[in-house]
Amino acid sequence: MTKIKNYIPSGSKLLKDLVIYLPPDSEKISSALANPSRFTLNCGYIDEKFSKSSPFFIDSEYLLLLGVFGSICVTAAIVMHYVANFTLNTSGYLTLIMIFFCIRGQYLQFKQSGFRNPDNWMGLFYSMTLLCFSSMLLYLDHHKILDFNFHFSLVLLGLQITSITLKFLGFAISINHLLFCIIFSLLISLAIFPYFKYIFRSTLNYYSTKECPFDIQGIKELSPLYKYTLIFPFCIVLLWTTPISNTAKSIINESYWEHFRIFIVMCYCVLRIYQLRNEVQILLDQGKNLIYEIIRTKDPENRKECELQCKAIGAYAWPMAHQSLCYTMLIFSLCLLLLCKGEIFKSYPKPIITIESTDKLKELQGQFDDSEFIYDHTALVTPSRTVSYYQEIKDLEDKIKETRLVKENDPIKIVEKLVEAKYIPTYFYRDCLEYTIWAYHLGTVLTIFLTLLYRRRYYKKLKLQ
Repeated sequence: MTKIKNYIPSGSKLLKDLVIYLPPDSEKISSALANPSRFTLNCGYIDEKFSKSSPFFIDSEYLLLLGVFGSICVTAAIVMHYVANFTLNTSGYLTLIMIFFCIRGQYLQFKQSGFRNPDNWMGLFYSMTLLCFSSMLLYLDHHKILDFNFHFSLVLLGLQITSITLKFLGFAISINHLLFCIIFSLLISLAIFPYFKYIFRSTLNYYSTKECPFDIQGIKELSPLYKYTLIFPFCIVLLWTTPISNTAKSIINESYWEHFRIFIVMCYCVLRIYQLRNEVQILLDQGKNLIYEIIRTKDPENRKECELQCKAIGAYAWPMAHQSLCYTMLIFSLCLLLLCKGEIFKSYPKPIITIESTDKLKELQGQFDDSEFIYDHTALVTPSRTVSYYQEIKDLEDKIKETRLVKENDPIKIVEKLVEAKYIPTYFYRDCLEYTIWAYHLGTVLTIFLTLLYRRRYYKKLKLQ
């Protein structure tokens, strides 16, 4: 085991030589106040010993190991599936394990910082904003502006479950669309709630600490690629809009477009991991503002509190790295799960008939049953509606009409048949996973935008006098 361990690279190299800001002593404070232009601050650096004694360092190494191992295995299985129709059940369970550890890691960080932390309250505000916006968006005609259609996939899910429960249990199940929109949006908001706190703090630090009132010895400039991690989410949000999606599908095959979007998201995840050092350094740079407060303040109690906070920020280098890895690996795992369960190589169903006028609907009532249509309310004031006819729904309804209750006295066999049955349609998997990925990046864009407004209102330029 020792020989095998020697071949595995240590995760301590990820943050090696990053700058930690140490509070200045009284002599340096006097020097800074006397001559601010010539004041130089000495800093500490993260080394291997510091990393191994830091909290969440072991968690970060395990998460990286699980992510690399899981990604290689799942990617190989997906390639085998495309080449030789290899089953992806085990790969799907592996990605679910990765998603579980990512969400668990996020909430461990939240628990350690405490609910009273101001950043957690900001994260809660952004999370509730996403919850309200997502619930309304899913309930209205979202498929007209976005490349999802929960009105179709949810009806398909309800019919699929009904066809199974009617056969083995003798009753049907109806899914309330409004209730689903609220619960699904709530689950997304809770899954990524701690992420909003993290992106708020990192964005605020990036724009608030670029200008420093004093020189810092040994500090390096940030990589120019880091700013693209702030722009990328906006581009990803646009990829799932209907105008861009329809234009792309008119140029290339729909399957290629689906894979291209997932490829872009996975490239963004790789970029986030590559820029992990710069991201953690930006969060550590909060120590600059604290040192400025230590030098400027004349209150001994306030100075002592700033010194404690400055030391604590340095100790939280690996916890912050663990946070970033959890968020990045979560989206990467969702992309792998989408490739396993979404069957994005298949074309999404298109309606055979779409009518936006109630007059034309009356003409077709003799041709099709009312239950074969999906009704989408297109206005809150006028009583207009869009009616779409899908062949997939018609096929499922015909199957339900022919379903007969299976009489089975053994409850164990009934449970076995229910477990073996396929409850969730492929298109529902695709809509849920793609929408979660899209909502994650939409939340990122909203958080960055609102954080910049917050900074513009409350940020003041640092200046030693």
